[in-house]
Amino acid sequence: MKHLILGLLMSAVAGSAFADKMADDYFKDVPNPPLNRQENTGLRYSHDFSYDGRMATPPGLGEQGRLMFPLGSNPSIVCAVLQVCDIALQPGEQLNSLNAGDTARWDIQPAISGKDGVPQMHILIKPFDVGLQTTLFIATDRRTYHLRLKSHRSRFMPAVGFIYPEDQQAALQRARQEAAWKTASNVLPSGQQIDKLDFEYNISGDSPSWKPLRVYNDGTRTYIQMPASMAQGEAPTLLIVRDGEDTLVNYRLDGDRFVVDTIFDKAVLLTGVGRHQSKVVITRKQP
Repeated sequence: MKHLILGLLMSAVAGSAFADKMADDYFKDVPNPPLNRQENTGLRYSHDFSYDGRMATPPGLGEQGRLMFPLGSNPSIVCAVLQVCDIALQPGEQLNSLNAGDTARWDIQPAISGKDGVPQMHILIKPFDVGLQTTLFIATDRRTYHLRLKSHRSRFMPAVGFIYPEDQQAALQRARQEAAWKTASNVLPSGQQIDKLDFEYNISGDSPSWKPLRVYNDGTRTYIQMPASMAQGEAPTLLIVRDGEDTLVNYRLDGDRFVVDTIFDKAVLLTGVGRHQSKVVITRKQP
């Protein structure tokens, strides 16, 4: 069995070498055309961009370990014999054309997956030999891809994808919208941020139509938010309770809020007198 496997491997290597030798023999007497300055410059730039590893953009790591290359970076994909390299295109992208420089020693097939009803194209690549190099051109309904393929004995990139600028822009826009929504939900109509306010107050006593909706402070002033119905009747009087005594305090009405220029532990709101008096007590919760 070992001899059979060794023989097959030797045959594969010999076949690869024979194919390369045939190409060399076939083209050895065919001279290259002369190249002008512009053509030589273009070839040099193309070579530097496509072959010079120092100019290559390193990939990032995506979901489930997929290598993510920036779109347009012309990456080099390393595959291994007896293994499959999976190149995933953008979800919803449709494949139009698939062309490789060497179709005899590389198996390149399209495949399709899908999520939430959106199809995703994949290109599955398998080399038949070690030490191969070729190029792959992919055309879709959105763009073109230019890739280099290399085959290795054992090392390979099992899953490859691309970073699309429009996806990044959409993700950035979603993040901005979420941040804006979070900020809006965390801000009162007055412009004050809720997470910087202290709402630890109890409201007790009678239940007149003007009973406060909520009480809070910003560390300097206390705000008593009143219901809209207060505009249709008599506004209550605010008194601060200090040492058991009701005391007058500076405050003003700002829209639907009483703004008190201090932070108090206890206060009362009063309307009427005697049997017709309504009284609401505001008590700050102690930490």
